[in-house]
Amino acid sequence: MGKRIHLCEFETNDLAESLNLMFDYIVEIPRIRHGSRQTLDTLINEEAYLFAKFLRHERETWIPRIASCPAERNKNNSDRSCKDNS
Repeated sequence: MGKRIHLCEFETNDLAESLNLMFDYIVEIPRIRHGSRQTLDTLINEEAYLFAKFLRHERETWIPRIASCPAERNKNNSDRSCKDNS
């Protein structure tokens, strides 16, 4: 079982900022309705929507669209895009 880690205010703020930056990355996966790119946050919401339709038997299949991103990114890096992993 994992250990609980207590973060100081600076570490908490840094973690929250990094998490927000991660959700703002652009993924090269087409949106459901229009466009060829979207943020990771939008992709998560769209996949939740499609999965819910599958669970309600409104769709016969659900194949998740997965983006692969490097684990570490340079904060000064202007290329904030991830490629489709499917």
